[in-house]
Amino acid sequence: MKKHIIILKKGNVCYGSTSYFAERINEELKKTGISSEIVDINSKEDAERFVQKYERIKEVTDIIDFNTDIFSYMFSQNYYDNYNADNDVAGTECAGGSVKYDRENYIFDIKNDSSGGDYVKLWHIILDHPLYHNSVLRQPLKNMRVVCLDETHAEYIRKYYSHIKEVIVMPLPADTAKSLVTYNERSRDVLFTGTYTSSEDIVALAMRGGGDSVEIKNFQTMHKEPAQEFINSMQIFNKMAGYLLENPCETIEKAYTFALGDITEEKVLRETAAAFADGLELNFLADMFIRAVIREELLMEMLRNGIDVDIFGHGWEKFVEKCGNVEKSGDRFKGKINICGEVDYRRLPELYADTKIALNVLPWFKAGQHDRIALAMCNGCVCVTDESTYLEKKFVDGENIFMYSLEDMTGAAMLVRDLLAHPLEAARAAAKGYVCAVSSLSFKKYIEIFIN
Repeated sequence: MKKHIIILKKGNVCYGSTSYFAERINEELKKTGISSEIVDINSKEDAERFVQKYERIKEVTDIIDFNTDIFSYMFSQNYYDNYNADNDVAGTECAGGSVKYDRENYIFDIKNDSSGGDYVKLWHIILDHPLYHNSVLRQPLKNMRVVCLDETHAEYIRKYYSHIKEVIVMPLPADTAKSLVTYNERSRDVLFTGTYTSSEDIVALAMRGGGDSVEIKNFQTMHKEPAQEFINSMQIFNKMAGYLLENPCETIEKAYTFALGDITEEKVLRETAAAFADGLELNFLADMFIRAVIREELLMEMLRNGIDVDIFGHGWEKFVEKCGNVEKSGDRFKGKINICGEVDYRRLPELYADTKIALNVLPWFKAGQHDRIALAMCNGCVCVTDESTYLEKKFVDGENIFMYSLEDMTGAAMLVRDLLAHPLEAARAAAKGYVCAVSSLSFKKYIEIFIN
C-alpha cells in the first residue's frame, strides 16, 4: 500500500529544534518518493479540524509526532452531538465515511478503511526520559509506537506501558555544515551548547512543592483507573538526589525505587506499573537536579583547569555569577566562560563545523545518545562526552570519540587539556568520528524506521 505520512508540529520550542527535525524528516521522506507533509497542530481544536476536514485523511498510513502531547488529545464532550454512533464503533464517521474513531474518543485513533481497517500508525518520538511523556504514553491508543534515545528508556516503556505496540531506540541525526573548516584552523577550541538551570533553584522549587516532610497527594491518572496516592516530598527528593550523586551510573527509576524502599505503606506504588510511572513523573525534579549539578561541576572543572569554553544557550549568565561567588584560592579559576547567547538550532551545524572540541553531558542517559554527539561528529569535532553503554557499542573510545566518567570530572578536564595540547592526534580522531557518523547519523538513515 502506498504510504502517506503526516508529520505533526506544535509551536517552535527548544531553539526551534523540533521544527527543524520535522522539516528535515519531511524533506528526506520526499526524496524517497514517499508522500509526506507537515501539519501544524497547536490545540485540540486544530486536531479536531484536522481529522474532520483533511481531504486526504483516507490515504494516511503514518502520523509522526515530535516530542509533544498531541496524541493525548481527546474529542470535546459535545463533539458527537451532530453525528450518529456507528453500530460497530461507538464513535462517529465523517470525512465522507472514510474515517472511524475509536470508542475511547482519542482524536488520533484513526481507523482507515482504505488500509483494510487498520489503525493509522502513530509514531511518538521522545527526546528525554519517558517520565516527561507519561501523560501521552499512558493513553491506550490503538497503534502507537515510540522512538526513543536510550535503551533503558525503551525497557522502561515496555515495562510500564505494555499497550505500546513497538519501541525503537534510534539516535537523532544531524546535518553536516555546507563548509567544514580545516581542524587546525577552527576558531573555537571548546564548545558547549544547551540551557542552564541552577541546581539551587531546583532545590527551592522542590521545597515549595513538597514541603519538609512526607506529604501524600492525590494524582488523578488518565488511564481510566481510580486515583492513586503518591509521595511528593523533600524526603523523596533528597533520597533520590543523594542516591544518584553516589551512583552516577544508575537510572532515575532506580533512584525512585530506592527512595520508596523505606516507605512500606507505599508497597502498591512499587508493584503497580501505572502507579509507579505516575509517581516518578510527580518526582521529576530529582532528575532535573542531578543533571544540573553534573553540568555545573563539569564546567567548573574546566575553569579550574584553565580551559576556556564557549557556551551557546539560555541562562548562563547566572552560572557565571555563581562561579564568581565561589571562593577562589590563588588562581583556582584560570579558564573563562564565553557566553555567546541563544542560537537557532539551524545554525548549530556551522558552529560545530568551526569548533575543535565539543563538550557534552548526556541528559542522564545511561544507555543512549544525544543529538549533540551527532552534531559534533558529523561536523568534524572531537566529541568529549560522559559514558554510555550505547556509545560504547557504537563507537571506539579514544579513537573516534572520547568518554569520561561522571565520577571523575578532573579526568574529564585532563582529557580536554590533552586533546588541546595534541592537535594532530585530535584532528585524526575527529576525522575518524566524522567518517563513522556521516553514514550512521544522517537524516537519510533516520527515516528508514518509518518506511521499512
